[in-house]
Amino acid sequence: MHCAGSSICFWIYNILRETAQSLHKLDSAGENDQANTTSTYQQVLSAESGERDWTMKYGCDGETTLTSILNRLTPYLFPFSIEFNIIMVGFWIILWENLGRMDRHNRIPFEESHNNDGESSERENSFASNLTIFADCHASLRGLFSGIFLFILTVLGTVLFFIFSANQETYMIGMQLNIFSELVLYILLLFSSIVAFYKLRKLDALSFNISHTDDILLFMCLPLIFFYEMATTISVKGDDRPAFIILNIMKIAQTVLQTVLICDGLRRCSNTPSLRNRKPGREFVIFMVITNISLWFLESFQIKNKEGHDYAYEYYGKTLWTLLSHFTLPFLLFFRFHSSACLADIWLDAYERDEKIH
Repeated sequence: MHCAGSSICFWIYNILRETAQSLHKLDSAGENDQANTTSTYQQVLSAESGERDWTMKYGCDGETTLTSILNRLTPYLFPFSIEFNIIMVGFWIILWENLGRMDRHNRIPFEESHNNDGESSERENSFASNLTIFADCHASLRGLFSGIFLFILTVLGTVLFFIFSANQETYMIGMQLNIFSELVLYILLLFSSIVAFYKLRKLDALSFNISHTDDILLFMCLPLIFFYEMATTISVKGDDRPAFIILNIMKIAQTVLQTVLICDGLRRCSNTPSLRNRKPGREFVIFMVITNISLWFLESFQIKNKEGHDYAYEYYGKTLWTLLSHFTLPFLLFFRFHSSACLADIWLDAYERDEKIH
């Protein structure tokens, strides 16, 4: 629990550090609409660092090629450090839950292995088979290749978004491309969630209880996701951006449905040979895994693009929105990352016997 608490402290520290750096950049760029609040942050940071003008530099002192590249890339990498600490909290909780548990192991005592040659040979073969790691892609190929193709399109769309948004003449094209890309991804995810939820209901329910850590991590993100989507929707209220409002509503609906799907799918198994052969819904599950990774990639690289938050900056002010977005967006990214991991568990375990899962 001490390690879990330390991970939470590092998570809070990374959020505060990145927020302070973003506020400093807004002030140094001449954005003085919230000058009082920004200067307050700078005074605190200056007192801690002993410098009048506080900046955060990475790498060696002095301007080098490596330092320049690192300073440009670091703002886009800060969500990963925040997500890592949240993931570590989950891992430490799982370890804490399993300390002291005495489960059965596939281990053959030395004396028993010499008593019955036939039985010991069978057990040894069973034990050896557990050492082989493989992935059964049966009933998954269409979803797998469709997801990979969609991921490639997402990467291409992200590159085009940055290219178009950098030029004032093509700025609106970049914004429309961004909204269209997200809208397509969420429509496909929403449809896949509905179909997968319907098909997974045909599977059997597990005969034992599983850990609730995954449920806690997912439900922990929901209030902040709702808050962020509602805040961005309110910021464009009254403007002629119906596609943006529809996109935010679809995000909330898909997030809720996917959470219910994951909580149900983690508790499913296939005890009959018919279910293990047909594997209903497996191609949709693997498609959702890759699509969630695509959304995680898309939003991770858009988080630092200030042009994507122009309406929120105008409505809330740059200082307030910087604080709100830096606190809520990491949870949105973590939800996509953790959802892909949970869906991968469903893809792997839901089509096995419950004895094998246990």
